[in-house]
Amino acid sequence: MRRFGRPGQGPGELGSPITMQVRDGRVMVLEAVQRVSFFDLNGNFIKSLSPKGRWIMLAGMDSGGNIIATEGYLIPENPHYKLIKFNPEMTAAQEIATATAPDNFRGLDPFMSISRWQITPRDEIIYSRPANYTLEYYDQGGKLFKKLYQDYDPVKVSEEEKEEFRKETERNGRRD
Repeated sequence: MRRFGRPGQGPGELGSPITMQVRDGRVMVLEAVQRVSFFDLNGNFIKSLSPKGRWIMLAGMDSGGNIIATEGYLIPENPHYKLIKFNPEMTAAQEIATATAPDNFRGLDPFMSISRWQITPRDEIIYSRPANYTLEYYDQGGKLFKKLYQDYDPVKVSEEEKEEFRKETERNGRRD
């Protein structure tokens, strides 16, 4: 229906897009080259921003143009993610939440749950913590205002099931 951008690293060009969001007449694209680019709905380039040395894995924007992002810290001693809110120029940052990241330094855990988030039409953020069946609701200022928790009995995954998954993952990886 529409085209925007073209492959490359320059203004208006896209290098390995990761996520895309359409909101309030703008298209925001997070690229693997650690850049956030903006286009209008007709595909015209508006601007690109850099997260300035941060490793952004997912990104979205609220109605005010603030950028909400998952920043990865995959360090051996404490692998974790941070949910960060940047201003529209991607300069000031506010940490909203943190969550444990998969610890691939100690081996693959194929059943590790990973937190995700969503921006509501009212610019609230719903943050999921699937490891303990919790949803957290943050207001526009990044303040927690509601937490929902579901009691559950975790199902133990056997070492045999984990090993079967690892082998299947290795087989699939070799088909490239």
